[in-house]
Amino acid sequence: MALLGYGEDVISAQWLCGGSLISDRFILTAAHCLSETVMVLSKKSLKNSGLTDPLAAFTGDSGGPLQVKSQFSKCQHTIIGVTSYGRACGYAGEAGMYTRVFHYVPWIESVVWPGRD
Repeated sequence: MALLGYGEDVISAQWLCGGSLISDRFILTAAHCLSETVMVLSKKSLKNSGLTDPLAAFTGDSGGPLQVKSQFSKCQHTIIGVTSYGRACGYAGEAGMYTRVFHYVPWIESVVWPGRD
């Protein structure tokens, strides 16, 4: 997890959004980190209302990961989404909106591992 913002120090910083570290050089963020646009639910977006015991995205969670436990290892998780937005209070059972990572894996891999086939 990484916070993106600006300021003189951590205390006075203006935080714009968060992100998921995908390599030592890159951070995967939500779309609004680059520009303010209207979010539309599509096949590239998802919400967490179908997950077991979900807690909605909370103010400040933007850019953070939506993870599921790996079916292959008890100590690993897979990022399936990047937080776009949610209600201000993060109520249990409320749906948060996420960008679905699956559709961007080829692009992520081409940036993180250039020249790899």
